[in-house]
Amino acid sequence: MNFQREETSWTVRRIRQAILFLILVVVAVWGFANWRADNHIFAWDKTVSVLVVIVVDPEADPEEDILRGFLSRFLSTSIAREINLAGVERWFESESSRYMKDPMKPLSLTARGPIKATAPPPLPPGEDASFLERWRGTKDFLGYFDSMSERERLVLEGYDAAIFVYFYDAAEIHKYAKQHSLASRRSRIGVVFSAVGPTHFARCATLVAHELCHTLGASDKYEGNRSLFPHGFADPERTPLYPQRHAEIMALGVPVSPKEEKRVNGLSECVVGKKTAAEIGWVE
Repeated sequence: MNFQREETSWTVRRIRQAILFLILVVVAVWGFANWRADNHIFAWDKTVSVLVVIVVDPEADPEEDILRGFLSRFLSTSIAREINLAGVERWFESESSRYMKDPMKPLSLTARGPIKATAPPPLPPGEDASFLERWRGTKDFLGYFDSMSERERLVLEGYDAAIFVYFYDAAEIHKYAKQHSLASRRSRIGVVFSAVGPTHFARCATLVAHELCHTLGASDKYEGNRSLFPHGFADPERTPLYPQRHAEIMALGVPVSPKEEKRVNGLSECVVGKKTAAEIGWVE
């Protein structure tokens, strides 16, 4: 009897050890996969494919003539301008040529939509939220766009990165004051919020470029409303340092004096600084 009890106890211990080992393996594989995603740098030996998904607020009608005309301007590929996606492609091509020995078309943007949202996305967690609140809030926020992808049968896995551009009526700006554009290097998904209309498209295209750089591995180079020196300055070696002539794309501000910055409204005002170029793999 004692022998049987000892054998049973030994078997239970082995099963528990096997389960624990399996859990450790799963956690290790999950952690390694996340580490690889968080540290992935594109080789730039081929054009990076990007899906841009245009989403329209439930209060707006994408079939309405004026709105449809506005969106056509933003999606236009006939002429690259500062207010359309073709202009974003051209800007990346111009900036990459300043760093890469063998210039190539770095990005190819493919647009889908407009898709009418069934409900506004949840607010992302605030800066003062706890870790658990931030985790839950971010999960719910990104889950909103995951659900949209499934509903609209968007094959995000077929692209190197994806950017959702959520357009809302300009009269609703107050409603979206707390919705901030953001992106994840791990998932290579970004979200941009913008009022719809010609006066907003240049800024929107700038935010698309900024969040796209995040998915490529770039970090923010500002704190609050101030560009961080030196990496948040387009030309940190300029003499005199102020005023700067351009904004670093990951800072989105043009420092004109030690206490004043000009808000960026278009990609013509932005450049990719040396630190950002290194982070996304354009230079070593």
